[in-house]
Amino acid sequence: MNAPRVTVLMPVYNGERYIEEAIQSILAQTLTDFELLIVEDGSTDRSPALIAGFEDARIRVIANPGNCGLVASLNTGLDQALGTYVARMDCDDVSFPERLARQVAYLDAHPEVGLCGSWFERHREGVVERVRPATDDADIRFWLLFKTVFLHSSVMLRRALFVARGLRYTDAYPHAEDYALWVQASRFMRLANVPDYLVAYRCHPDNTSSRHPARQQLSADEVTAGYLRLLDQTLGTDELECHPELVRFRTRGDRETVQRCGAWLQRLARLVETRLQQPGHRVYDQLQAQWYAVCGKAAREGWPIWAMYRRHPAGQRAVWHRVLRLGVRCLLRQPIPVPKPASALNPAAAGNPDVSPLTRHHSP
Repeated sequence: MNAPRVTVLMPVYNGERYIEEAIQSILAQTLTDFELLIVEDGSTDRSPALIAGFEDARIRVIANPGNCGLVASLNTGLDQALGTYVARMDCDDVSFPERLARQVAYLDAHPEVGLCGSWFERHREGVVERVRPATDDADIRFWLLFKTVFLHSSVMLRRALFVARGLRYTDAYPHAEDYALWVQASRFMRLANVPDYLVAYRCHPDNTSSRHPARQQLSADEVTAGYLRLLDQTLGTDELECHPELVRFRTRGDRETVQRCGAWLQRLARLVETRLQQPGHRVYDQLQAQWYAVCGKAAREGWPIWAMYRRHPAGQRAVWHRVLRLGVRCLLRQPIPVPKPASALNPAAAGNPDVSPLTRHHSP
């Protein structure tokens, strides 16, 4: 049998609720030269029977000896894939009919790109949100400083390139194994997202990000630290710890923290300029809310904090209403409440309505 252009890799564990629609969305692709490789990971529900109900020669099933876990299933799929390209697919999502055709055409036309995702729709409780992650390599590398830039279920990669570089999923970062792989891949290839809505992603209580949000965020922060080390091996532990505290609004409310975070912002801006060859002010613009929050938590110390806020390059680029709001807080010595640990990942829920958190660091 000739090797297919694409292997669609779908791990399955107890996916009976949505798996039929997921499989049907692949079988309905306009590009027909593919295999659907399903790695059945010891499901205890009706998933195996539902899979067996499809009679299509393009479906190939590998049954794990038991429940081996997602990372092991993904690596088994990469090892067994036959396609030139490997497209990831989750058993609870939907690929739109043109997905494979559009991504194959993109990778064929851009041989320097080793991995591409796409824009996608997020479906949550009857509401559909259209999500447009960064599309070009430079923007993606910038955003990797803060979060993953790919919906895992939208990714297509060049199998031979990943094999040649020994790129595989790892258990070292529970529930953020995809983000870790993209960071490693960024060392060897260009990255992209196709600017078309090609996948529908379902948000539901059984999503990993719903069941393990704290562990996933911790893993994602560790991946980010690894990415920062790739860019600058001289970074110290204090700076690597400061980054997630600042980005996740987990800082304390004192002058020392303001000074520490201000220094890190400036070093991060220099890093973006020297290693990513991008304007350093992108850091200040992206972390405007975080810099305001750092200073706002220390507003009890009064005007010296407002002066530090305004003198900093991030404060010099601040919109007027943040400058005014912080001035009032410092005048009245009314700091932004420091969130309790249980609420640290969600500043709005912690009573800080004037702080807008950065998009979640981890993948959906």
